[in-house]
Amino acid sequence: MLIIVGLAWNLGAFLFLARRMLPNYWFERAIGDYGQSQGVTATGLLLMRIVDPEAESPAFEAFSCKD
Repeated sequence: MLIIVGLAWNLGAFLFLARRMLPNYWFERAIGDYGQSQGVTATGLLLMRIVDPEAESPAFEAFSCKD
């Protein structure tokens, strides 16, 4: 039950809250936060690298300032 609730919260925050809280480059920034919320910072960085392989968005800088 806890796994289902945790996963639902993470997906809900990613899909609904991120669009409203992150005004620019919301998807690139939110996917990094989603990966980190799954338990490992490296997962967030890998997902960000998949979404933005050329690092064209400022998402990596925002992620590094947060950690």
